[in-house]
Amino acid sequence: MKKIYTEDDLLNYIYKETNPQESLSIENAINEDDALRTIYLELLEGIDLLNKTYFRPSEITLENVLQKAKEGLQQNVD
Repeated sequence: MKKIYTEDDLLNYIYKETNPQESLSIENAINEDDALRTIYLELLEGIDLLNKTYFRPSEITLENVLQKAKEGLQQNVD
């Protein structure tokens, strides 16, 4: 019986969270199934885009964090 692989299975494979037997089975499925290969390539592309993304908190968020830290320090002094 042919196993149906999900996006979660593919992500586990991409992040090397599968055992050697599972990896081989997924590789074979990717090579044989065009739809699965398309999903796999889309996941790789998405991961690549996320890796290139720079996240930065807004100024207001930074100000709030610094204010809370300052308040915490003042409470410790009092």
